[in-house]
Amino acid sequence: NGSGNVWQARFAPDEAGTWRYCVSFRSGKAVAVDAAMSAGEPLPPDGVAGEFVVTERDPEALGFLKWGRLEYVGDHYLKFRDGPYWIKGGTDSPENFLGYAGLDNTVDQGGIIPDFLHTYASHAADWREGDPDFAGDGGIDGRDIIGALNYLGEQHVNSIYFLPMNLGGDGQDTYPFVSPDGSPFANTHYDVGKLAQWDIVLAHAQRMGIALHVVLNEAEEANRHWLDDGALGVERKLFYREMVARFGYLLALKWNLSEENVFLPSEVDAFADTIRAFDWAGHPIAIHNPHGGFGQYERLLGDDRLPAMAVQYNGEQAGALVEEWRHRSAESGLPWVVDMDENGPAGIGLSPDNAWQLRKTILYDVYFSGGNIEWYAGYYELPPGGDVNLEDFRTREEMWRYMWYARRFMEE
Repeated sequence: NGSGNVWQARFAPDEAGTWRYCVSFRSGKAVAVDAAMSAGEPLPPDGVAGEFVVTERDPEALGFLKWGRLEYVGDHYLKFRDGPYWIKGGTDSPENFLGYAGLDNTVDQGGIIPDFLHTYASHAADWREGDPDFAGDGGIDGRDIIGALNYLGEQHVNSIYFLPMNLGGDGQDTYPFVSPDGSPFANTHYDVGKLAQWDIVLAHAQRMGIALHVVLNEAEEANRHWLDDGALGVERKLFYREMVARFGYLLALKWNLSEENVFLPSEVDAFADTIRAFDWAGHPIAIHNPHGGFGQYERLLGDDRLPAMAVQYNGEQAGALVEEWRHRSAESGLPWVVDMDENGPAGIGLSPDNAWQLRKTILYDVYFSGGNIEWYAGYYELPPGGDVNLEDFRTREEMWRYMWYARRFMEE
């Protein structure tokens, strides 16, 4: 539900040893969106201090837990703090992955597929005894979405793209607020019960070796204007701070400012600055381009706020685009991580039947050119489902297999 009386700090230490902490607990007007430690006035338990001991990493830990934080290190690939460089081979669909019927307060608000929420029922058998579970207020538990992540991890799919807020967009079924009505009250009050469930799901993804590609805005105008009428005000700042506070401790995560971005350059800069001010872990920030438009990347060359890309592209361009932007970014002095994150054409994408073709025209071309990839699933009715209604990740298993062979070849 939207209330609680327990305060938590979510933190992932990056060194073994004794850590000390001091509580900052402040009250005041808009204090939650002020990055200054001295903002507002202190309230108990402000100033309470203590310490805790962090042991060495467990080299046998699950997923990313054995390698530490995934970071930008001034190269064309991200690297784990205490592990290898990372080559992405992920899924770009469904964009409304968290529009799941088993999550609290998750109600379809009239998206492009009416009265639809994910159930991932075909992945029920992929849940394993001892995996996390939770009881949703819709009478569906958390096992099927956990099972879906198990399946992806077992197929070596190592990244998933999703929107944490798609009101006014295509799915209209994913939101962290106590209400989806769009009022200033709703947009500044968060459902702590639902967010705790999200954390169970997203933390499990990390244990399965799946990075989180968190897309903070959708392309549709109503979604862009849902918070502060499209500006950077209290609502948007609070949204960024809530996402960072609750999920920024997770080790492998990329913030994407907007799908198919049409925000003004000044707005993009302000959004990136705000996230950087809040995100103590320094996760990489990227932005997605409109179809066929690369002008925003021209402007951002050399800008250390956005060291990663999220490219929408036509298949025949794939390798050439990777090579072009690797070269141009290196010349700017800031080598970009080139992520090919949405394959066109939009209506087709990755279908159950074209993996053999895309393996040749896109997959190996991207990897051999030095890029990373996620697969967008097109638009298809169920079965097999597509970008908004993909229920069974096995419908694209042929590509998951090809992608693992290719990625393993590159890694070795």
